[in-house]
Amino acid sequence: MKIGFEDTLIDLDNNINQTVRAAMESIGLLTNDILDCLKKNKFNVNNNLIVSGGAAKSSLLQFIADVTEKRIYLTKLKDKTAYGVLKVLLNHLGQESNENLNEGETFLPQKKYKSKIKKWHKAINDYL
Repeated sequence: MKIGFEDTLIDLDNNINQTVRAAMESIGLLTNDILDCLKKNKFNVNNNLIVSGGAAKSSLLQFIADVTEKRIYLTKLKDKTAYGVLKVLLNHLGQESNENLNEGETFLPQKKYKSKIKKWHKAINDYL
């Protein structure tokens, strides 16, 4: 029994590099969709996104900055989740952390990807 969804490969041949790129771009496009959903539901979406973790590669982060039209800050921290747990604990103890999360690399929007976003939404809607 197969669990999950069927694979959908649009405009891809057997080149593994194209498949990897499409998978990485889907992270950026999904990030954009999530931010749009938050905005539509009246959440305050900051123009700065702070990221960390193993998948935070410079090419992906630049793509996310371009697609979302937001500044992306890659922290020096390897795992921001652990830092968040520390902040909750320190807050509970009445203490603060002075760690500057904005130290690290910054990615600014450079390109517009409106047509890629439209193709992404069309592919999703065609599949559904």
